Amino acid sequence: MVRNHETQAVLPLKGKVLNTFEKELADILQNQEIKDLLLTLGAGAGDLTNTKNLRYNKVIIATDRDADGGHINILLLAFFLRHMRPLLEQGLVYRVITPLYAIPKGKEKVFLYSDQELEDYVKKHGVPAHMDRFKGLGAHSKDEIEKFLVNDTTRKLEQLKIEDMDETFRLFNAMMGNNLELRKILIRTGGDYE
Repeated sequence: MVRNHETQAVLPLKGKVLNTFEKELADILQNQEIKDLLLTLGAGAGDLTNTKNLRYNKVIIATDRDADGGHINILLLAFFLRHMRPLLEQGLVYRVITPLYAIPKGKEKVFLYSDQELEDYVKKHGVPAHMDRFKGLGAHSKDEIEKFLVNDTTRKLEQLKIEDMDETFRLFNAMMGNNLELRKILIRTGGDYE
C-alpha cells in the first residue's frame, strides 16, 4: 500500500525458496516461485542473464530477521550466485535491514537494529520500562513499513556485492551443495573447510 507503484514492485514469496545451487536452470524453471522471480526481474538467467534488461535498478531482499529469514536470504543469494551472477557482480542485489527493537520515547520511538545497539542503549539510558521486539516484517505498522522498507531516504540497505567470487562459490558449494560431509566439516570447524 505504501510503495511507489511507478518505480517499485513487491514480489511476495511463499515460504522458503527452492535451493537452486546445484540444480540446472531447466530443472528450477519447474518451480513457480523461481519462474515468478525471473519473470519479475526480466533479466534472463544463466548465460543469458543481461542486467540491461533488468526491470529495476536494484533487487532488494526483505525477510524477517530470524533464522527462517536468514535461511531465505541465503537461498535467494544461492539462486543469484548460481543462475544470475551478473546481478551480484555488478552490485545490484541488496538486503534491507529492519529494526529489531522499538522503545517508546514520548510520542516517538527509538528504533534499534541489533542486540549490540540495545546493549549500548541500556548502558546509556538504563533498562527501558517498555520495549517491543519485532518478530518479523508483519509486526511493523504501515508507517514503519514505509520508513524501513520503502522510503529510499530512511531505509537501511546493505549491498550484497561479492569481493572474491571463487571463495564465495566454494563456500556456497560447501553449505548449499550435496556434499553433506563437507558441510559438516564447515560447521564443525567454524568455516575452515580446506
